[in-house]
Amino acid sequence: MKGNLWMEIRSEKKKGLSYAEIGRKHHIDPRTAKKYAESEEVPKYTLKQKRPSKLDPYKDYIRYHSLDDLNGQALAWCRKVNNRVHGTTNKIPAQQLAEECLQPMLREYITDNLCLFFRLFRSVHSLLCFL
Repeated sequence: MKGNLWMEIRSEKKKGLSYAEIGRKHHIDPRTAKKYAESEEVPKYTLKQKRPSKLDPYKDYIRYHSLDDLNGQALAWCRKVNNRVHGTTNKIPAQQLAEECLQPMLREYITDNLCLFFRLFRSVHSLLCFL
């Protein structure tokens, strides 16, 4: 806080202005105006000590230099994981995918089914609103 603002707040309080009026005039909270008006010295602010990040324990694992590097790491991880036996199915995901011969869904199929879903949702929702 600048000293001249602190002095203005103190002098305005001595003139009889309320904390709400002082706050409106200086665009500060009335509680802040009260704190400044009642303090004997100019308030001094210190920066808080920097808190550790929640990701700090994982920083050794999170190392990439560019988006291409990150994508390369992700692909390497996928290759590594896809060759392990899955805990639930007891199958290797890459082999299972090759056996299933899945094809990408057609855009029309997705949009048609989504439209149908939303039509049904709206009709059920409207019925529930009347109950």
